[in-house]
Amino acid sequence: MTSAKKNKILIIDNEPAMTMMVTMYLENNGFEVETARGSVIANKKILSKDYDVILTDLNLPRSDDMDFYEEIRMREPSTAKKFIFMTESNTTSWLKKVEEGKQPLLHKPFKLKSLMRAIKSIT
Repeated sequence: MTSAKKNKILIIDNEPAMTMMVTMYLENNGFEVETARGSVIANKKILSKDYDVILTDLNLPRSDDMDFYEEIRMREPSTAKKFIFMTESNTTSWLKKVEEGKQPLLHKPFKLKSLMRAIKSIT
């Protein structure tokens, strides 16, 4: 009997509690989940593996995550379409760039059902 392919999700967030909660929820719903605490590690993972969804916080310390996203969008446009953004702020420049890319945006704290809707919208 062949098992169904699990969607692979990369979570990029520096908040351990949020990462753990989302990871447990997604794994319980049949997803394969990997995590990264920053854009440098995330970029290495993205270069070495094909993810179905990349869930990233816009407010990671010591990095400009919109530059990280823009770099990926220029290098691999199909990968950039797999991004879902999370944020606690309403920083206008980021929101404008997210809207331009038409990628889902979740405002923290978000309902896990909202996360599932966002995932379904890009897979």
